[in-house]
Amino acid sequence: CRLAGQSVRVGLKGAVRCGKTGAASTGTSEASEGRSNPLDRSARGLSRCSRLPIPSSRFLDRHLIAETHTFSRRPRLLMSQPSRERLVALRREFHRRPEPAWREFWTTARIVDEIESMDVDEVLVGPEVLAEDERIAVPDDEELRRWYRQAEEAGANPETLERLRGGYTGAMATVEGDDGPTVALRVDIDGLPRAESTDEDHVPVREGFRSEHEGAMHACGHDAHATIGLGVLESVADGDFDGTLKVLFQPAEESIGGGQPMAESGLLDD
Repeated sequence: CRLAGQSVRVGLKGAVRCGKTGAASTGTSEASEGRSNPLDRSARGLSRCSRLPIPSSRFLDRHLIAETHTFSRRPRLLMSQPSRERLVALRREFHRRPEPAWREFWTTARIVDEIESMDVDEVLVGPEVLAEDERIAVPDDEELRRWYRQAEEAGANPETLERLRGGYTGAMATVEGDDGPTVALRVDIDGLPRAESTDEDHVPVREGFRSEHEGAMHACGHDAHATIGLGVLESVADGDFDGTLKVLFQPAEESIGGGQPMAESGLLDD
């Protein structure tokens, strides 16, 4: 299939490439603290994204909506106001609960909740979207259990969580339209092992969606990327599309560990 990750960057003016898998980050920044923390030891080989300016929350809230209709044949540029408000709220929800590579338990479960509310043809989760032997830089069992319990306590769907045990995070949704090409959109979902600013001028602090996971944050815009993926999926599922769309919610982009397992899963062979 043809990867369409470029479309994610269309509206992110001033975007720069982030790491080897080509996710987008913006050149707009807000104050952030880069203190070291225990997660650093399991995040060796972080992409360049960890050294780039942090995307502005205001920027992401303004621009993520226009990205959601790239694949729809209908000439709509913006979602309805209620949907726009919902997507902004969802992006902030992801921002509040960042999870680093292979620990994206709550994030994956929340994404699956959203997908299952849409008219899609297939949802695959965890081991179903990963070539097991290709996973790289997986944390130790104790670390995985700690983040798993944290997701449980945050109210993640227990049935989905059970499918993610062992750090098999990530998901894929498929919409099958009329005859046409198969297109894939990849979005990354993991956070970074760095502390978020506590400055009162920092928008997430002022508006109440700063990271609740101390020592981790969405510093590279993956909260917005995940939301864009869901918005695109919803738009295509509700619209007219000649072909098949696969949206891959990739874990472990920041550790350069999740792209290969998805690529070798066999799901992109068409």
